[in-house]
Amino acid sequence: MTEPVHLIGMGLSSSDLTASHLAVIEKASVLVGGKRHLSYFGETRAVKKEILSPVSEVLDFIEENMADGLVVVLASGDPLFFGIGKTLIERLGPDRVIIHPNVTSMAAAFARLKLPWQDAAWVSLHGRDNMSALATAMDDKDLLCVLTDPENDPRAVKKQVDAHGYAWQMWVLENLGTPEEKIIVVDDHTGPGQVFSRPNVVVLQKGALTAPPGPLRLGTPDHRFVHEKGLITKAPVRVLALAALELSPDTILWDLGAGSGSVGIESTLFLPHGFVY
Repeated sequence: MTEPVHLIGMGLSSSDLTASHLAVIEKASVLVGGKRHLSYFGETRAVKKEILSPVSEVLDFIEENMADGLVVVLASGDPLFFGIGKTLIERLGPDRVIIHPNVTSMAAAFARLKLPWQDAAWVSLHGRDNMSALATAMDDKDLLCVLTDPENDPRAVKKQVDAHGYAWQMWVLENLGTPEEKIIVVDDHTGPGQVFSRPNVVVLQKGALTAPPGPLRLGTPDHRFVHEKGLITKAPVRVLALAALELSPDTILWDLGAGSGSVGIESTLFLPHGFVY
């Protein structure tokens, strides 16, 4: 019977590998991984295959060699957190893959900052145009980890932070798990020309409003209402809804299923002698 492929998370570096990880690698007939990961095991007798594009060719190689012995695949961090795990399982099936998890850059970042992260959210900007997702997460969450890439780097994240209605504590964690590891606090004194080493991740922690909320008005900005997960009637829709209601000054308005209450609260602008439930 063909033995399943073992997919091992390397964590931040080879120093995160446990004795059980190393025992599996030692038994491998075929070792698949990135160039850096394979370099840690230059003395092993396993046939080595570097992961290069297109990944489909690597998957073909893995499947073709499964019958000849134990195939071990090395992956960064945790293989199921933005790793090759999903792709490998989809190709081979869940019964033919054994996952050996390890620490992720997200877990390591919060550990370095001594911040509990059970309520934190993550946003990946790696290889995708996802700034709108970051903006939504900043509205809804108080603690974020942002996965970056060369284009969507910490400077791009800082622009989003500066445009937000709240003050944010911002850290950039460079080269986690290596001798070059560094934590940088990004604030108003950080120049626009600041260069950040790669790879890096960003951690954001929400502070206070940068300015008083301001008076209630028609089309009040969404961030001035307390709401969760983006569940709020957005300002343009709210304006149209209030126009359609044709409220008179003494109307009694029942807002059923009010959620954040944005429509009911804003309707009070038109009800000097009325009431809102």
